[in-house]
Amino acid sequence: MSASLIVGLLALIAIGCSSPPATSTPVPPTATPLPPTSTPLPPTATPVPPTATPLPPTATPVPPTATPIPPTPTAVPPTATPAPDYGAYADVPGIVDPTNFDWPREVESSEGLISLSQPPAIAHFASQGHAEIAFGLIEPARVAAIYSFFADPEGSNIADAVGDVPMIGFEPEEVVALEPEVIVVSKFTNPDLVAVFKDAGIPVLRTALEGSNGDVPNILLMAYMLGAEEQGLALAGEVESRLGFVRAEVAKAGVPESDRTSVLTVSEYGDIWAAGAGSNVDNIIKDAGGVNAAAEIDNFQQISMESIAAMDPDMIIITQPTESGLVFADKLKASPVLQDVGAVQNDNVHVVATRHFTTLSHWNVRGVETLAKMLYPDQFADVEFADFKHYEQE
Repeated sequence: MSASLIVGLLALIAIGCSSPPATSTPVPPTATPLPPTSTPLPPTATPVPPTATPLPPTATPVPPTATPIPPTPTAVPPTATPAPDYGAYADVPGIVDPTNFDWPREVESSEGLISLSQPPAIAHFASQGHAEIAFGLIEPARVAAIYSFFADPEGSNIADAVGDVPMIGFEPEEVVALEPEVIVVSKFTNPDLVAVFKDAGIPVLRTALEGSNGDVPNILLMAYMLGAEEQGLALAGEVESRLGFVRAEVAKAGVPESDRTSVLTVSEYGDIWAAGAGSNVDNIIKDAGGVNAAAEIDNFQQISMESIAAMDPDMIIITQPTESGLVFADKLKASPVLQDVGAVQNDNVHVVATRHFTTLSHWNVRGVETLAKMLYPDQFADVEFADFKHYEQE
């Protein structure tokens, strides 16, 4: 066999032993392969962010404790305000049962017994003094009517408070027509006038106005009758407090009674009138620390220039409207009869606010304060006295 033939046979054998050639159609896989695992399953929780970035503050920081938190207020129990003490009513003349502050209640005066089933909605006050007290206790709407002189600012202490209260004349029938539930009169009220009121079936209370501190019982009696007990206690307490202050200051001055200033109170209405012992002005002079130069006469009496000269007062005060009062003052100072009188020689003649001296109510306390300041200017140099307030001004 030739060498070339042998080489050819060896080549065929080598080819047969190699991998068979791929067919044109590949054999499909025997199963569907699993999806690739390159997409990871979602995490089961939110991963914690890197601690390199600090978390933001979760709240506004608490301020320093240097500023303390105010304590929670403690509520005041309802019993903190004590009930009014009505003991002051126990000794008031005219209150039938001073332990009864319910309705009905009874009051009594020289005009008889009055039984009230409820606070009077409308009441009439026939005297200016009673009206001034009433305006310190109740609303003006409860006042039936006023007279013209109640509205005179020179002579009345309620001229600024009467407002829309009806003004009537002096016929009693005008009062009856208003149908007040009670009428208050003074000891000076004409009995015939009172008879008209009572014949009309209207209860009448007659009280004795005294002026100055003597009016405290009248204030309390009226307050009880009107159902204004607390207002009555407040007004009576103010009267006593103010008078007590003046008396204490006068006592501090240390002037013995024998050396105190003698005061004559006069007015001229045709004749000259002086306020003597037992008058409300007599009380004012005493409470103010003076001596009444007319103490030898009773109440209000006519006097002459010669009588004034005989009294020889250290001070003269004139209690009448300002214009006519100034004319009268000049007349006194020019009188030849009075040239040796101490008040005239020392130019100690004064016109005062007549409404504080001639009324019969708690407003007389203002007269006491005015006169005390005139008599003891050093003792009261730094004191300013205020007017009383009316009910609606409180």
